[in-house]
Amino acid sequence: MTANEKCFLRALDGALGEGYRVFAQVRLADLVEVQEKFSDARRWAALKKVFGKSVDFVIVDRFTFEPVAAIEVDDRTHLLSGRRERDVFVNSVFEEIGLPLLRVTAKRDYSVPVIRKMLATAGVESGMAEVAVAQRGRS
Repeated sequence: MTANEKCFLRALDGALGEGYRVFAQVRLADLVEVQEKFSDARRWAALKKVFGKSVDFVIVDRFTFEPVAAIEVDDRTHLLSGRRERDVFVNSVFEEIGLPLLRVTAKRDYSVPVIRKMLATAGVESGMAEVAVAQRGRS
């Protein structure tokens, strides 16, 4: 992982609720399932497009391990034409599989509250909701 990705991961861990886990550098091929109805040749062609590609982070439900969102930390390399083409392809894959893909601009420091808001747009609850529920339970 890059230094920016490590920094983002620390903030992401602080922003997520207890019901989630984060996995880093997840292969795209592990997130997609090519439908059986396609011929072997067509399935292989589809899989070849995702082999060798990964996303920076995948958030999964802590209990079911089902993915709930993915995150890409976009640094300067994402401005290169080849990388932009790759990003368009990855965006389309996530659209097709129905999993939110969040993009974050790489920087040296990240705000936990800003990350919580970003996660909320993808339907991922933050740790704040769980803290509030726990505090109400003690009252």
